[in-house]
Amino acid sequence: MKSRTVIIVLVATIAFLAETASTEKDYYGVLGVPKTAADNVIKRAYRKLSLKYHPDKVQGDKQVAEKKFMEIATAYEVLSDSKKRKAYDQGGEQGLKRMAQGGGVNPFDMFRNFGFGQREQQGPQEGPTLEAELKVTLKDIYLGKVMEVLISRMVPEESAAGEGKNCRQCHYHVTEMEQRQIAPGFVQQVQKQKKKEYTCCRLDEVVQVEVEQGMAHDSAIEFEGYGEHHPTQEPGKVRFKLHVAEDKQFRRAGNDLHAEMSISLKEALVGFSRPLVHVDGVTEVMVNREGVTQPDEIITLRGKGMPEHESSSINGDLHIKFHVLFPTKVTNQQKEVFKHLLT
Repeated sequence: MKSRTVIIVLVATIAFLAETASTEKDYYGVLGVPKTAADNVIKRAYRKLSLKYHPDKVQGDKQVAEKKFMEIATAYEVLSDSKKRKAYDQGGEQGLKRMAQGGGVNPFDMFRNFGFGQREQQGPQEGPTLEAELKVTLKDIYLGKVMEVLISRMVPEESAAGEGKNCRQCHYHVTEMEQRQIAPGFVQQVQKQKKKEYTCCRLDEVVQVEVEQGMAHDSAIEFEGYGEHHPTQEPGKVRFKLHVAEDKQFRRAGNDLHAEMSISLKEALVGFSRPLVHVDGVTEVMVNREGVTQPDEIITLRGKGMPEHESSSINGDLHIKFHVLFPTKVTNQQKEVFKHLLT
């Protein structure tokens, strides 16, 4: 009788899973990325698709575009959140619902109740995270840039797939349980570290790192699966930390930019119109002044600063501080003119 009940439950569960799978949304498919996609790849795909299908920009059926736009937004909301992504990977949309409800019934639990064994609660251990500094300029941050970076790491020979270099013997430690008889009929279990050897090789791979507009100094860009590992581990992460070099003319503060401009005494007194070459080295910003400009006076040009990260259509402000260049010497004739003008 028990075996018949088990079969009924098994058939019902398989039917439930098949029905659920047929109605499941493929969020990875919506964004057009593989299941192993790193966070930055998911973000890049979302930004590209959301611009393409935004109802205010698309040409054609607005309702279809709005529906597609909502699907893209929902997929990104799930896959950009590590907890939601894990729940979705393990149980699809039903997994997300159980997570929102704080648990709930997992169909696989029915198998456990009838002695079908336990599923693994935890996946393989992840290898260490490799950290590297990525040097960029203020211009790179202002415009955005894709950089090719070489990653060198030590991996097991089989993971190098014949492309490894400088192969050698490496080792790692595992924890094993050992039984020791301490008295007749009494056995003690003891944890013991054991050294295991394997052949490791250096694997060199080039990755494309996208430095997005408006990213901050010390921002981290992570790549899943490009770190080091030994045979019982999954590859760890590679984390690039941005180091923005100081610019000769511009200084960044949040999304605002600060610059300095030297003007002559004549320009300070009567005004001027002069171009200022922006951070990109090409664009010219016209600085117009009428009347008197005081030494160390600061003006603000709205919307001429750094693009906001993830909202590149919004810019900070540009603040310009003026230095008045006084003449090193004045002739007697000039002195008389100044006395006349300044009284």
